[in-house]
Amino acid sequence: MWPNQSSVTWNFKADVGKINSGNGPSPTLACYVPIIDFTVQCDGTAFDLRATVPRLSWRILVQQDDKLAEFSSDSISVYLNDLAGSDYPLLECTFGSTLLEPRVSLLGRDSSLVIEAKQKRSAYQDSWYFDLRAVRDVLEASGKSEDFDLLIESRTGYKHYRGKALSVRPRWDLRNPDAYWKKEGDQHVIHVSWNESGKPIMGRCLVVIPLWRPWAGAVLQHQFSDRERIGHKWQLPLSDLLPGRYIVKAVHAP
Repeated sequence: MWPNQSSVTWNFKADVGKINSGNGPSPTLACYVPIIDFTVQCDGTAFDLRATVPRLSWRILVQQDDKLAEFSSDSISVYLNDLAGSDYPLLECTFGSTLLEPRVSLLGRDSSLVIEAKQKRSAYQDSWYFDLRAVRDVLEASGKSEDFDLLIESRTGYKHYRGKALSVRPRWDLRNPDAYWKKEGDQHVIHVSWNESGKPIMGRCLVVIPLWRPWAGAVLQHQFSDRERIGHKWQLPLSDLLPGRYIVKAVHAP
């Protein structure tokens, strides 16, 4: 069962006996959960059974203790320094044994980074592991953020699934942010100041969001250069902003 899949189709067959659902009639052939309970009646005996469709899910393993992260089908976001703090950071995924000798890869969306998974049979019969040390090393050198797709395909190149599974970003060490606005002639002027340290990272931005409809997101965005480490003076024509109240935010990799 792939992420974002809304239903599962079942096919039941019995050479002898009768198959019923828990309510008596034949079990549904489509349901919206990957688990179904049913009963097989044969020679006056009823057997309660449960069928489960393997679900594609993944988790990231960066902790040094015995506590393991939970599996999820949602994209995982992790800071680069979390990977740097682990000697052997891993991304593990599992999807059962429904595919014959699949090829499983992690693909960088903006870079050419491709990581092939290794299969390991343990508590989960079919678990696949990605060594994230290459991700850590490449992104530490570039200072960039990166999104990664999980690709599952057959040996003949047939694509079974591709979707975003992992986001890795450097942590912006932002402290004491401050901003004020004033009108100068025919321009809005926003003065912003902050403190930060460490190696410059890419994707640092200033955004302006209207308070009356914040769900719409930023109406204006400025990306800081590597030289802008303590402040910025943002000059905007009066026509760029409608009358109203706004919030100014410093964000990383919006």
